[in-house]
Amino acid sequence: MKQVIFLGFYCQIYKKAPTARIYVGDNMIDEIEIPEFYTEKYLKDNKLWFSTTSIEKKEKGHFMAFRSFTDMELHPVVHEKIHRLDTFSWQKKITPSYYSFEDICLKDPIEGSKKNIKHPKIFVYIIDDEILKSSNSKITIKIQNSDSNYINGFMTKSTLLYLSIFYIMPYELFKNPIKTTQRYLDTWGRKATATSLKKIINFYKKFRFEWPINLNGYFNIIKDKEKINNTVVVGGNCNFEIELKKKYHIWWSKDIKFIGFFYANYLFVKNFIVDLSNKYKQNEN
Repeated sequence: MKQVIFLGFYCQIYKKAPTARIYVGDNMIDEIEIPEFYTEKYLKDNKLWFSTTSIEKKEKGHFMAFRSFTDMELHPVVHEKIHRLDTFSWQKKITPSYYSFEDICLKDPIEGSKKNIKHPKIFVYIIDDEILKSSNSKITIKIQNSDSNYINGFMTKSTLLYLSIFYIMPYELFKNPIKTTQRYLDTWGRKATATSLKKIINFYKKFRFEWPINLNGYFNIIKDKEKINNTVVVGGNCNFEIELKKKYHIWWSKDIKFIGFFYANYLFVKNFIVDLSNKYKQNEN
């Protein structure tokens, strides 16, 4: 079995782009140069900045029936603010309760629910499941970044970055996204399970993950051999590390304690997997 990884960074470059080496255990799978990408929303005093407090609050708040999203999610929910009693625009016309997933992809093309999502370049990797199993289920991203104006103990400018995207999913979803998503919706979607008023209420009131899920917030940042707890934006050399565990043939962060029934993140599949899968198949042939 294989796994597919989506990886991306917010990065503000001072003079020189940083590099990242991606390791699964002790096996290096790639070395990349991180391109510059950030939005004005995440600048403070002209420096890349995120509030860890606001990110934690968003993760804990459940303003929807499922896990709340941070602004780093590849999901239109973070770009369309509505009254809590209203319905999101895409849900009004492409809900899986009324349409097949294939119809959803046709009724809301790529420029539809994706058009407002701002995201950096996404690097995609396909790795063998056995490599992950034999590596103590650990992934490390080693950042080489010595770009700054440090002189005599003072520094006012440096290249800053933030790990914004990390999704990992079985290759089967990447290979057959429409068929696999439809099979899950047919089995576990609201239309399939909420057959009475009581079940409909239970369906919406319970806390559940949407999957595929962005695991960027579950990485530890290691700098000078010590874990950093007070920031998510870093300059200089550092490592991003995550330990994974497998359940339901899916790799999750080991720090996720609750994993039960989850919602299909069908908009992520439609916007970022279907089109990419088609391009991959064309190049593969």
